[in-house]
Amino acid sequence: MTQKIDFLVFLKKPQKNFFTTKKIALYLLIFCLFLLLLILAHRNHVSTLEKSVKELEQKFNTLQQQIAEKNKSKVILLEDRLMAYKEANKLGFNGLADFLQKISEINLCGLWLTQFEISDGGRHVGLHGQFYQKELAFKYQQALQQWPLLSDHVLTLSLTGPTKQEQPFQFSMIWDKRENA
Repeated sequence: MTQKIDFLVFLKKPQKNFFTTKKIALYLLIFCLFLLLLILAHRNHVSTLEKSVKELEQKFNTLQQQIAEKNKSKVILLEDRLMAYKEANKLGFNGLADFLQKISEINLCGLWLTQFEISDGGRHVGLHGQFYQKELAFKYQQALQQWPLLSDHVLTLSLTGPTKQEQPFQFSMIWDKRENA
């Protein structure tokens, strides 16, 4: 038995042409459509990103304006406090220590302080206390009104009588700075 092997069989067979002109045109068309879809998707994504960036810029600008307004109000508050401090220094009043010292210099037997408050850079000063004799509150008020520090303040004095005979009277003296002074 003999077998014949022909090595040139591949050359003799008609070969299939995988890349015909029609197929290449079809592949190219599909590729172009795919590329077009990618470009459109990219444009949509870019426009969405641009809108997001614009929104973030607007929020950023709004926040910057809010921060600037808060900083302005803080600067104004600090300037007001500095002016109050300078005014107090002109009158020989150097802060809380001087205030407490001046209060301690006025001592009336039978009158005692229970609370004091200073706020708004010295624009609001309040003293609260107790006493047994009514005239002591007025004497204390007269002594305090001589302070140059309180000369441009308006005094509100309130007295509360005791509920029982053995209890002391209550008083509150509140000085608020005049607006036109």
